[in-house]
Amino acid sequence: MDIEQIEKGIEKTGFRLEFDISSILEDSGWNVINNKYYVDDQQETVREVDIVAYKASLVQDIYVYTALIISCKKSEKNAWALLSKKSNHNDPNMEWVPIHAWSNDRILSYMLEQQEWKNTYLSTLRNGNSRVFSDKPERHIFGFQEMNKESGAPQNDKNIFNSITSVMKAQAYEMNALPIRKKVPCAFQFNLISIAQAELVRLDFEGGPVTGVAVDDEVYVADYIIDKQQTFAKVHFIKSDKFRDILEHYNQLHKSNLDAFKAIYEKFCDEITKDHKKLNLFQKNLASELWWPVYKEFRHLSELSRIFEDGWLGWNDKENVLEFEVDLESSDVEQINLVEALREKLSQALKKYYKYEGKSRFAVSDIPF
Repeated sequence: MDIEQIEKGIEKTGFRLEFDISSILEDSGWNVINNKYYVDDQQETVREVDIVAYKASLVQDIYVYTALIISCKKSEKNAWALLSKKSNHNDPNMEWVPIHAWSNDRILSYMLEQQEWKNTYLSTLRNGNSRVFSDKPERHIFGFQEMNKESGAPQNDKNIFNSITSVMKAQAYEMNALPIRKKVPCAFQFNLISIAQAELVRLDFEGGPVTGVAVDDEVYVADYIIDKQQTFAKVHFIKSDKFRDILEHYNQLHKSNLDAFKAIYEKFCDEITKDHKKLNLFQKNLASELWWPVYKEFRHLSELSRIFEDGWLGWNDKENVLEFEVDLESSDVEQINLVEALREKLSQALKKYYKYEGKSRFAVSDIPF
C-alpha cells in the first residue's frame, strides 16, 4: 500500500473542498454539520447535502437562526458558465427576491403567513447593509453549462443542476422537519449556496454576440416544482477561493435577521389596537388564564369558563383602553373591575402574550354577531 499516493489521491476529490469550506465557516463562528442525509420523498431515496451551517441568537425570547445549505462541487477541466439576460423585474411570473423563513412562535408564525412581513423584512435588510440579499438581481440566469476551459466545448449541466436541486430539496426537507424537531420558540431563515472549485463565467445574451465575463459569484433565482408546488429560491453561486470574503455578507445577514425578526414581532404588537385578528390571536390563552381567578372571587357566576372562552378583545378608541369583552351583566363586569387583583391578572396576561402595557379592563360584550 502506497500511503503517499493515497494522500495525493484524496486531494483530487471534493473532500478537501468540503473540509476547507467547513473550516472557514467555523472560524467565522458558524455551527457546521457535514454530510447530512435526508429522504427524498419524491424519489424515495436517501440524499446527502454537503454542509448545513447556522448561527443562532436570542431575540425577544426567541432563537433566531440564519441557516446556510451548501453544495460543494469541484471541476478541474471545466468552467461553470452561467447564461444570463437582463432581468425583467416586471415579470409577473417571477419572484425575484424569494425568502424562505419559518417560526414556531405564535406571533412570528402568524406574521409569516401574511404578505406584509416581507416588506418589513427587506427594508430592515437594506437598512442593515444587507442589500446583496434584499435587492433584485440585475441579471437573470436562465441556463448553465459546464464548458471545457481550453476548447470552450460545452459538456453538460449535470453537476450544476445537481448542485441546485440538492440544496433546494434539502431546504424543503429541513422546513418540513422543523415543526417536529423544534419545541422552543425559534425562527429560521434559509440561504442556498453552491460553491464551485472551478472558474465561473457569466455569458451575457443581448441583441448582438454573446459576451463573457469572469465572476466571483452570481445569484440565480431558481424556479422548480418541489413537493408538487412551484418553488422559487435564490441560489448563490460562489467561487471557492472567494468564499471567505463573501461569507462576511452572511455574517452581516445574521445581524440583520435579528433586527428584521424583532421588527416583524414589534410590528405585530404595535398594530394590535388596529387589527382585530391580531388582537385576538391569544384570546383563548387569556380566557384560560382569567376565568378561574374570576370564578374564585364570584362563585355565583355560572359557566364562566365558556363565557370567557367566547369572549373577545376589543380596543376602545374613545378612552384608549384595551377591553376583554365577556357576555355578562354590566353590574357583574363592574364588580370584577373593582377587584384590583383581577385587573392585575388581565394586565399581566396582556403583557405576557402581546407585550402590551397600556390601560386595560373587563367590559360587556358588544360583538354585533
